[in-house]
Amino acid sequence: MAKHTSYISKGERPNVSKKIRNAMRNDYVGSIEQMQNKVDAWLKDKHVTLTIPNPSPHETRERFIKVPAKQVWGTPQRLKIF
Repeated sequence: MAKHTSYISKGERPNVSKKIRNAMRNDYVGSIEQMQNKVDAWLKDKHVTLTIPNPSPHETRERFIKVPAKQVWGTPQRLKIF
Protein backbone atom coordinates (compact mmCIF):
# COMPACT_ATOMS: atom_id res chain seq x y z
CA MET A 1 0.00 0.00 0.00
CA ALA A 2 1.44 3.36 -1.01
CA LYS A 3 1.78 6.23 1.44
CA HIS A 4 0.33 9.68 0.79
CA THR A 5 3.30 11.82 -0.08
CA SER A 6 1.39 15.01 -0.85
CA TYR A 7 -0.42 17.26 1.59
CA ILE A 8 -4.19 16.84 1.92
CA SER A 9 -6.13 19.73 3.44
CA LYS A 10 -8.43 19.07 6.38
CA GLY A 11 -10.75 21.86 5.20
CA GLU A 12 -10.82 23.57 8.58
CA ARG A 13 -10.44 27.19 7.54
CA PRO A 14 -11.61 29.12 4.48
CA ASN A 15 -8.93 30.03 1.98
CA VAL A 16 -10.78 33.08 0.64
CA SER A 17 -11.00 36.38 2.49
CA LYS A 18 -14.16 37.19 4.40
CA LYS A 19 -14.77 40.39 2.40
CA ILE A 20 -14.76 38.48 -0.90
CA ARG A 21 -17.13 35.81 0.45
CA ASN A 22 -19.54 38.47 1.73
CA ALA A 23 -19.38 40.37 -1.57
CA MET A 24 -20.19 37.21 -3.53
CA ARG A 25 -23.12 36.43 -1.21
CA ASN A 26 -24.45 39.99 -1.53
CA ASP A 27 -24.27 39.77 -5.34
CA TYR A 28 -26.39 36.60 -5.29
CA VAL A 29 -29.09 37.76 -2.85
CA GLY A 30 -31.94 39.43 -4.72
CA SER A 31 -30.54 38.58 -8.13
CA ILE A 32 -32.32 37.10 -11.11
CA GLU A 33 -30.22 33.96 -10.67
CA GLN A 34 -31.56 33.43 -7.15
CA MET A 35 -35.16 33.82 -8.30
CA GLN A 36 -34.56 31.42 -11.21
CA ASN A 37 -33.21 28.84 -8.77
CA LYS A 38 -36.29 29.25 -6.57
CA VAL A 39 -38.63 28.81 -9.55
CA ASP A 40 -36.73 25.71 -10.69
CA ALA A 41 -36.95 24.20 -7.19
CA TRP A 42 -40.68 25.05 -6.99
CA LEU A 43 -41.31 23.35 -10.34
CA LYS A 44 -39.58 20.24 -8.97
CA ASP A 45 -42.08 20.38 -6.07
CA LYS A 46 -39.45 21.17 -3.45
CA HIS A 47 -40.00 23.29 -0.35
CA VAL A 48 -39.25 26.93 -1.29
CA THR A 49 -39.64 29.92 1.01
CA LEU A 50 -40.29 33.45 -0.26
CA THR A 51 -39.83 36.72 1.62
CA ILE A 52 -42.72 39.12 1.01
CA PRO A 53 -43.85 42.43 2.57
CA ASN A 54 -46.11 41.90 5.55
CA PRO A 55 -49.76 42.14 4.39
CA SER A 56 -50.88 43.30 7.85
CA PRO A 57 -50.11 47.04 8.23
CA HIS A 58 -50.69 46.88 11.99
CA GLU A 59 -47.70 44.61 12.62
CA THR A 60 -44.90 47.13 12.38
CA ARG A 61 -42.47 44.84 14.16
CA GLU A 62 -42.10 42.58 11.13
CA ARG A 63 -41.85 44.45 7.82
CA PHE A 64 -41.24 41.27 5.84
CA ILE A 65 -42.41 37.71 6.45
CA LYS A 66 -41.37 34.36 5.04
CA VAL A 67 -44.08 32.23 3.46
CA PRO A 68 -44.05 28.97 1.47
CA ALA A 69 -43.95 29.44 -2.30
CA LYS A 70 -46.95 27.13 -2.67
CA GLN A 71 -48.99 29.64 -0.67
CA VAL A 72 -47.98 32.51 -2.98
CA TRP A 73 -47.58 30.80 -6.37
CA GLY A 74 -49.87 27.79 -5.85
CA THR A 75 -48.95 24.23 -6.72
CA PRO A 76 -46.64 23.71 -9.70
CA GLN A 77 -48.22 22.38 -12.85
CA ARG A 78 -46.43 19.28 -14.07
CA LEU A 79 -45.81 18.88 -17.78
CA LYS A 80 -46.95 15.48 -18.89
CA ILE A 81 -45.04 14.02 -21.79
CA PHE A 82 -46.79 11.18 -23.61
